[in-house]
Amino acid sequence: MARRPPCVPLDGDELPGGLALDKKGTLEAIKLNTALWKECLDQGGLSWDDSSNNRAFLAGSISITTNGASIYFTARDKFPDIYKMMNHAPHPRGPAGRFYHLPVHSSLVMKHSKNQKLAKEFIRYYMDKEQYTKWFDVMGGYGLMPTKMWYDHPAWTRDPKLTPCRDPIKDARAPGYAGPPSRKASEALTKYIILDMLVKAIQGATPEDALKWAADELKKIYSA
Repeated sequence: MARRPPCVPLDGDELPGGLALDKKGTLEAIKLNTALWKECLDQGGLSWDDSSNNRAFLAGSISITTNGASIYFTARDKFPDIYKMMNHAPHPRGPAGRFYHLPVHSSLVMKHSKNQKLAKEFIRYYMDKEQYTKWFDVMGGYGLMPTKMWYDHPAWTRDPKLTPCRDPIKDARAPGYAGPPSRKASEALTKYIILDMLVKAIQGATPEDALKWAADELKKIYSA
């Protein structure tokens, strides 16, 4: 089972309220994740790359994985017997609710560009609802929009098996939540601190030591 790095929950960009990560609920999550790993998941998963879970699912080596709809689309085109049996479901709900990591992608224009005006006009053009809707429709439910206005788009209901994939629109949190998205939040995300915290516990560290390591790493970033 493959995991994507979750968001890094903080009380604020400069840690005014301390690390929201450093609390009892995180310890319980680490313990649960370690038990789940040892009792239910593929022990070779720590060596997987981004496509390993797709291949394992389509080969019948695993029966469930956290993923976008890419496996479903591949099965539809190449593995009809698997496709007929597949379905999607929302992530389990925890004590505080159900949350997803919201991938964030930005379009930037470099200062050294000789075509800044044209580039900005192009971004405005393709982000305009008329053009953007066409792109979203072609994605067939694989693309995830960060605003609720896309929740009722027909792309989610044309195939009922894809309807659960729209849940992150209302349940997702951006990197840095509950603080604002920022460069520091992105640094914490790209360093895989939360993911490595869970891995350390899987590999034998105590939940307390794994949490302390992650908290210390986040403090280095947010206190810099």
